[in-house]
Amino acid sequence: MNTILNKITKINFVLCLIAISMLSLSPSESVPQVGGYDKIVHFLSYLILSMSFWLGFQKAKPVWLVLILLIMFGVLIEILQSFVPGRLMSLMDAIANGLGILVGYCFCVFIIQFKIGASK
Repeated sequence: MNTILNKITKINFVLCLIAISMLSLSPSESVPQVGGYDKIVHFLSYLILSMSFWLGFQKAKPVWLVLILLIMFGVLIEILQSFVPGRLMSLMDAIANGLGILVGYCFCVFIIQFKIGASK
């Protein structure tokens, strides 16, 4: 991957972290309401976060440590929400966050393997 694209994907990951943090830790009245789609929004947000990480840091090792750190970020955000007015800590949200991270990682691995297989 060329260096400019690599830098852009790394910046994208940082921007995803910032956006998730800001939206998750803002009082509930200042964040758009998503109704019954809350878990889907959590899942997709963390799927995008995970994919942006793996696209920007493909050589990050060990993989299991990175996955644990990203999952811990999702859990930490849920814990911190309990201190934000109008927000609650939710185990189901933390599970949706973690599933998004794992599916995002698996999707990136699949895409990378597909790309490698196609180039042979």
